[in-house]
Amino acid sequence: MAVIAYGIIRLVVTIVVVVVTLALFAAKGVPSMMKDVKVHGALMIASFVVAMGVAITSYKNLPVSHTAAKFIHGTLNFIALVLMFAGFSVIYEFKEKSVPPKHFAMTHSWVGMLILVLVVFMYLFGGVAFNCFSMFPSEEMRRKLKPIHKYLGIGVFVLGNVNIAAGLCIYREMVVLESLVNWVSLLCILAMFVTLFTVILRKPVKAS
Repeated sequence: MAVIAYGIIRLVVTIVVVVVTLALFAAKGVPSMMKDVKVHGALMIASFVVAMGVAITSYKNLPVSHTAAKFIHGTLNFIALVLMFAGFSVIYEFKEKSVPPKHFAMTHSWVGMLILVLVVFMYLFGGVAFNCFSMFPSEEMRRKLKPIHKYLGIGVFVLGNVNIAAGLCIYREMVVLESLVNWVSLLCILAMFVTLFTVILRKPVKAS
């Protein structure tokens, strides 16, 4: 029952995050020059808080076979990866317009690049080690690799959410919507903790 409750809470928090984020980035009073920054923030929230968070939660909670759970998990993480690349592309083009271009001028940017590299690595690592269509590597090797994939994946997820909150703090200094930005940051961190609780409370689904 606790797992179901956390699953429902995760769904509700995700919906609220989406609604509040849309309200924030659609609000008046934001300079037109910040359009690309808004799109970047929305894409990153969609990537980590929504797609990746749901990928983690669904793998732990959906009443489906192990193969189906892995397929859903991998598909949602692929969507998260695509959204990440889109977000990076948008902010890169935005900074390229500066005179001179100001790439990687903040810690937030460097951490973001590190996260992107780790997410790509984790997706390729998971795709090779735990794909549903190959017997490579062996079951024994998969059991040894599983904790690495699990805990490194959780670490990347946490780091991504924290960096989103840091990015929102930077965004807050550029606009006059401080309270709304604070709410989005708080909800992103709340969604992260709810996701982590679903990982703690239930073991992965068993193969069928």
